[in-house]
Amino acid sequence: MKEDEFARNSKLVAIAQSLSEGDSTEKLLELIISEALSFANADAGSIYIRSDRETLHFECLVNRSLLLVRGGTSGVPVDIPDIPLSGEVDGQELHFEAAAACRNGETRLVQEGMSDRQQVYSGAKFYADLIGYEIVSALSIPLSVSDSRVIGVLQVLNAVDGEGQFGPFAEDMIPWIESLASLAAVAIYNRQRLDSHVAKHEQVAHQVQRRTLELETVIDDLQTRNARLQEENMIDGLTSVNNRLAFEDAFKIEWRRAERQGYKLSLLMFDIDHFKEVNDTFGHLAGDQCLRIVSHLIKSAFNRSADFVARYGGEEFVVLLPYLELDSAILCAERLRAIIEAYVIEYTGSEIRLTASVGVSCVQPSSDTDATQLLKLADKALYSAKDAGRNCVRSIAAQ
Repeated sequence: MKEDEFARNSKLVAIAQSLSEGDSTEKLLELIISEALSFANADAGSIYIRSDRETLHFECLVNRSLLLVRGGTSGVPVDIPDIPLSGEVDGQELHFEAAAACRNGETRLVQEGMSDRQQVYSGAKFYADLIGYEIVSALSIPLSVSDSRVIGVLQVLNAVDGEGQFGPFAEDMIPWIESLASLAAVAIYNRQRLDSHVAKHEQVAHQVQRRTLELETVIDDLQTRNARLQEENMIDGLTSVNNRLAFEDAFKIEWRRAERQGYKLSLLMFDIDHFKEVNDTFGHLAGDQCLRIVSHLIKSAFNRSADFVARYGGEEFVVLLPYLELDSAILCAERLRAIIEAYVIEYTGSEIRLTASVGVSCVQPSSDTDATQLLKLADKALYSAKDAGRNCVRSIAAQ
């Protein structure tokens, strides 16, 4: 896993550099789709660009199995209508998924098993009529620049398994495609400004320069992280979950993405109650087994691709929950607390029962918000849970 992460991170560095060197919007769009297909091991992809506040305009399509390129530099028009953004977004229809991704600034996922209604009234039907191509899985990823403005949508279609069959996307691949989309958004924004000659004006030239610096900053961050991956082991050796260093890196990345796209972050910080008594009574090997089992219960309880579970230190764990409001995070925390309380650990003929105290916090990241506030509030809530007698959930939201 560490080698895969290192390889993907290195590839992102190379992609970021190639995107900054594109000499036209058309070539840039084709390059973005080709890199996304290679990265996700997918068969097809497309890009929509936001033409105004109310529509998404289809720009480019690349299909590997059909050896097809339309839009972009191919010069072949694609007769797919603009997607309205002002209408009601209903269900998991592929075109509506693109609209939802643009409107909400969130990645949307359609997996296998599309309904008849979805086939008839969605982009899947447009593709089938146009080129006789069936879609079974699709990712719709917003192309967002740093001021949270969504300038378009990248769609990656039909993940390909080892036997060449179309199927679902691997969940651990989605964050990497989102990172690629972040790089692509900045490159497209810069290219659009240059192509329209707006960059000649001093104010817009300054914006382009700022966007270019942002892209260079992203490249620098990726290269720094690349070096750290070579030196550090990101997995906790005892529990096999992410360690504190991995959490700190993921937290920084997620905070910047949440600030850019405008969604909330919730954090669970919890501590196994009276864990020293477990070690004193049953021995440290029993304590280690308890930590392994608790980490497994946490991973099982939080299985969204965006959720991030880590051992924070000793018997303390954290769970980072993007896109979740405080009330929902509290429900998740209470469910986890109940799971731990109900679980009976058998060790060398003895039964060990554990409880946990949980602190929950929720923050809307912004340029005026200190990233450490989320951690401080969760820690404060955890101590409140301990003061309340332990084996309970307490929460604090940012004012």
